[in-house]
Formats: sequence, C-alpha cells, structure tokens
Amino acid sequence: MFTLDERLESEFVLIGQTEVCEVLVKKNSEVPWVVLVPKVENVSEYYELHHGVQFILLDEINFFSKFMKNKFEADKINIAMFGNIVPQLHVHIVARFKTDRFWPGNIIGHELEEEHDKSEKIISGIKEVLASKDSFVVHQT
Repeated sequence: MFTLDERLESEFVLIGQTEVCEVLVKKNSEVPWVVLVPKVENVSEYYELHHGVQFILLDEINFFSKFMKNKFEADKINIAMFGNIVPQLHVHIVARFKTDRFWPGNIIGHELEEEHDKSEKIISGIKEVLASKDSFVVHQT
C-alpha cells in the first residue's frame, strides 16, 4: 500500500493522480510548483523503479514541464530529484520567471511570502489540464 511522506503532505496539496504518480502542488507558492511522487513503496532513487515505470514517469515529467512552460509562460522549467531530507522518491517541476524574487538562484529551501501566494490560481490551472486527460484523476477537495 502506497503512503505519501508526511513532510510532502505538509508542504504540498494533493490535486490528482496520473498513471504512476500522485500529483502535488506547493502550498503558498509564488510560482507554479508541481511534485510528482511515484506510487511505489520504499523507493528513494529513480534507478530503483522498474524500467516501465521509469519511462511512464519520464513522460509525465515531460508532460507537466511542457504544460507549465506554456500555461504559465515560464522563462525556465527546473526539474529536480533531491531526496536529501525527504527520502521518498519525488520529482520537483518548478516554473521559473526572470521576474520571480529568487531568479536566477535556487528557489527550493526559501520561505515564500504569503502576500505573493498564487497557489489557488496555479492549482486551478493544473486541475483544469488534469481533468482534460483520460489517464489523470483529479482529487476532489
């Protein structure tokens, strides 16, 4: 049975599922920030996934990257798999803008200011695309 790491649950909102992942969006975010978490127990590294799951995950990363680049007119898409603090395998996909407060530096690890929170707009935009795809399931809140 798949269980989402509690640290991911505390910082992100579950908005849906893809074929192999839970789809989360960063709470209190200034920028579009999605995390894909493969629904596989006890996996902390990409290479530990079955090859078939790796290919599907790669397709999902590409899908969300292209979607976020186009939907939010991002200047750059950052993709990262760290796992130093949260060992459960998860993939950050972050739309970056030359106008965001942290450009060109790393946005991960910074506290975001509530006044800049755009997460509701981001969540609704991402749920919209999830609802239009047959293989995606939108989480009802």
